[in-house]
Amino acid sequence: MIWFAVLLFALLPLMALVIHLGMVTLSRRQMQTAVDAAAMEGLRLRDRSLVAPTFTESDRRAHVTELVTAIYDDNLSSDADDAMQFGAGPVILFDDDATDVTLPGTSFRASRSIRRENTGVYDPVLQSNESNERHGDMVAGQFQPAASHSEDATYSREDFLLSGDSGYDSVVGDDSFLVRLRRTDPTVDPAPAIDTTAGVSSSGPTVPFLFGRGPYGGPDLLDRRERGTIVRATAIAQAVPAMTVGPYLLAQPPGQPDPVPGLAPIQLELASWNLLVLNVPTMVSVSGSNVSGGVTGEFVDPQVATVGDELISGPAQSVVGERFVAIYAELPSGARLVAGFGTVDVDLTLTGGTITKLPSRIGAANSSATWRWPQSLANLTPDDLAAFLSLRETLQEGLMAPALRRSLH
Repeated sequence: MIWFAVLLFALLPLMALVIHLGMVTLSRRQMQTAVDAAAMEGLRLRDRSLVAPTFTESDRRAHVTELVTAIYDDNLSSDADDAMQFGAGPVILFDDDATDVTLPGTSFRASRSIRRENTGVYDPVLQSNESNERHGDMVAGQFQPAASHSEDATYSREDFLLSGDSGYDSVVGDDSFLVRLRRTDPTVDPAPAIDTTAGVSSSGPTVPFLFGRGPYGGPDLLDRRERGTIVRATAIAQAVPAMTVGPYLLAQPPGQPDPVPGLAPIQLELASWNLLVLNVPTMVSVSGSNVSGGVTGEFVDPQVATVGDELISGPAQSVVGERFVAIYAELPSGARLVAGFGTVDVDLTLTGGTITKLPSRIGAANSSATWRWPQSLANLTPDDLAAFLSLRETLQEGLMAPALRRSLH
């Protein structure tokens, strides 16, 4: 009898809690996986219209929706088959049955029925929120890393400002992109209106309690148990200076309508780069591998470059079109290390041509905020390293890349 009491009042409730928390954790992790990728994708495409004028804000947000749909799709096709049960956590809906045990004064039912056809997974369809409402599924704004990261019931955050908010820097603009998934829609009451606004926000069903449905506890506790557990996942990506850039690829991969943007086979000196006027072609001369005139630089072998690399000089070559370009800092020892990257429109022959400095932008491809420590930095003297870090901070109109800054709500 004693062991029966232990089983009834200790082990069974513990089992119920473990199973429920397992379902909640699974749902949260699957949701977080999607929003992390979606926030990066939304920010990555922010400046796509600079190279594809027909690309709109609607297109950017549609791409984010399509990405999340693809993450939870079994076979990357538009059919309704969901045999593999990929989704943002399990969905289990109870049947309304005459045998349900109801408790007066509450919405709680102590006995519920489950049918196989009422089980599955949550397949979210993000709303585009083109009006950029604060509570939307995807929101463009400005991240404030030093502010509190809490979120209130209206989805206001001190660390994520929208245009018009106090403290919003209009010069910086919308440097960040937030994406959220939520499961706040219980079966007993509708979800909050701001969670299910057509075209703005969406929500899936809460995670129900399958066990531990005994009629104990006050009315509030019983109602919360019938409601199920609310699960949310939020991610914020912010534009940061690009740390690694790949070479220009003329070959078009499948599904890629344009050549992949990348590095020009030249690097430009930091001080002369900062003196260039935006969108104004600057005449330069080419002698051997050296570039001189309105800006100083040299031809280099095209390769993957990261901040701190010492690029190898290469032969002069003709270059035409928009490219990323490495910007180097010359240190007291004479070493030339990559301090960052910019974007240029070049028209160069073996004797000279023009280089046009373009405004700072987020690279839509072939640029990354990920960095590896190059050996060239490890070999620097303390004075050279201090000079390098100081010079890096002076780079103007540098190339940016998306970085995940917050992956919790």
